[in-house]
Order: sequence, then structure tokens, then C-alpha cells
Amino acid sequence: MKGFLVYHNKRFPKIHDLSQLLKLCAKIDKNFLDYLDETAFLSQFYLIARYPVLDYPEAGKTEALESLKCTETIIKFVKNIIK
Repeated sequence: MKGFLVYHNKRFPKIHDLSQLLKLCAKIDKNFLDYLDETAFLSQFYLIARYPVLDYPEAGKTEALESLKCTETIIKFVKNIIK
């Protein structure tokens, strides 16, 4: 999504919250909003990795597979609209 924003010459804050990045992208293309659930799901794992001392549930194989699926879906969408 950061690449999409750069492609459109848009500035963005130094953040890792995918839902926030998605909302910035949606200002250019509203179709990004179709992926709000995926970004919300993925963003939770950044917190787990970044702040391991906080009390977050651990991610297992099921969450890893779902994360991969969400990521691939978003990447495919962005690649298709940049072409």
C-alpha cells in the first residue's frame, strides 16, 4: 500500500497500521475499502511482534495461513490497479 501511495506521489506518515494505510489509499481508489477486514486482521500481528511484552494471544499456524491469504489478496489487488 505504501508503494501504491508512492506511485501516486502521495505522502504518508511513518506508520505500520495497515488499516490506516488502506484508508489513505482509499482516498485515491475507494475499492481499497473492500479490504478493510484483511488489513485489520493483519495489523494485529504487528503489535504482537513489535510489543511482545504486552498480553496478546499468540499466533499459530491457522493465523499464519490466514495472514498469508490476506496478504496475497491485497498484493494482487494493488498490482492489478497499478498496471
